[in-house]
Amino acid sequence: MDHLLKSHIFLRQFAPNKYRALKQACLKLIEAGMVGPGYFHGMCRRELLSSTYLDNGIAVPHGVPGSRSEINNSGMIIMQFPEGVDWGDNNRAFLLCALAANGKEHLKMLSHLACSLDDTELCRKLAVTEQVDQIYQSITRFC
Repeated sequence: MDHLLKSHIFLRQFAPNKYRALKQACLKLIEAGMVGPGYFHGMCRRELLSSTYLDNGIAVPHGVPGSRSEINNSGMIIMQFPEGVDWGDNNRAFLLCALAANGKEHLKMLSHLACSLDDTELCRKLAVTEQVDQIYQSITRFC
């Protein structure tokens, strides 16, 4: 997966709730030049429509189609929350894979993440690893 850089993986993060975690992730996307500030509202609207929680402690926040004009470059930010973040519906997210992508690229990234992070035991390890390389290798491996 060519949309992830090791420098875009952040370990040992903390957020008191889902929306603070979204804000932190969006700020990282902005700092990386991937999105403009309006993307945060699109991420929040997306969560209101339907949760971006996948399974195995993984959430994949992204914007709604109306926020695509805020996307400058496709990519993703990975944030690890070892204590987890309450994502609603009795789900706790330990890894946030925040996406910035349009159309087919967006679907391709979602599909790749779903395939890469389908292993429950692997996801448990990634939730607490202290090695960026372990997360990077797990997500960029071929499915």
